[in-house]
Amino acid sequence: MHANRKSLPFAIVTSVSGSPSEPNTSHFTVLRGALVGASQAVWILEPEDRNVRRERGLTVLTVMYAQTDKYYGFLESTPLDAADRASLVDQRRWLTERRGDA
Repeated sequence: MHANRKSLPFAIVTSVSGSPSEPNTSHFTVLRGALVGASQAVWILEPEDRNVRRERGLTVLTVMYAQTDKYYGFLESTPLDAADRASLVDQRRWLTERRGDA
């Protein structure tokens, strides 16, 4: 780094062409996923009572299934080819059965 440049929280990345580009922060997305997963695991497994652990695990599954259903609902409104639409129908059927909505 040149002596006259100020220190930045992120290094400025220079592209192949030599011009500065935006810093890459995509690794924060990956880290967030890892942190959420680890936090959920600690929250689920922390109690000594197995019934509490089971209830917490089922709570996480219930939320995950609800979020998946929202995503599938969004996908229904997008243009899909016949094979993808059939796959989506199958996935929604599986989710409904898994949740016990059937």
